[in-house]
Amino acid sequence: MRDLIARIPVARIRDAGLLEELLKLSGPAPAEAAAEQPMDIKSMGVADLVRAALNRSTPA
Repeated sequence: MRDLIARIPVARIRDAGLLEELLKLSGPAPAEAAAEQPMDIKSMGVADLVRAALNRSTPA
């Protein structure tokens, strides 16, 4: 299932109106998750990567 979801571009998930709900389902609030553990991009799932990308504190 994870592989299937990982193949869906984030833009399509967002366009379908699913991104926010998926982020809510994926775990604790971004601030709580960031406080608990440092980001290890290699071990992050799709939802965590999306959350991290959307909640960056510095502009790209």
